[in-house]
Amino acid sequence: MSRATGHTAAAEGQGGPPSPPRRGVRGHPWLTLLTLSVGAMMVSLDGTIVTVAQPAMQADLDASLTGIQWVTNGYLLAVAALLIAAGRLGDRYGHRTVFLIGAAGSRPPRWPSAPPAAWAGSSHCASSRVSSAR
Repeated sequence: MSRATGHTAAAEGQGGPPSPPRRGVRGHPWLTLLTLSVGAMMVSLDGTIVTVAQPAMQADLDASLTGIQWVTNGYLLAVAALLIAAGRLGDRYGHRTVFLIGAAGSRPPRWPSAPPAAWAGSSHCASSRVSSAR
């Protein structure tokens, strides 16, 4: 191995310029930034969903404002604790693997395009609440 250039004698004997290094998915910093930004957006979106749902939870549970604040704080505390645990799992099993498992686990399941007939008469269905309120 040549100390000046770092090339081996076999590579120098080929006569062509060295080929550029191959770059896979891990070699694109912008793709990495985009992926991590989407992950951070998913966490903040979860907190926003809980905040938007607070008035409905308060009305359905006949809870006080203090009780609903405890629900939100408990949810955010659980998310923070799970993020710490996921970071530790990422250190142990690989950040990419744990991130992909978490992203796949947080996406909603694919529901059929129309709900089953049993849901149509359910009191939990939003359309039946609206029609019964009229």
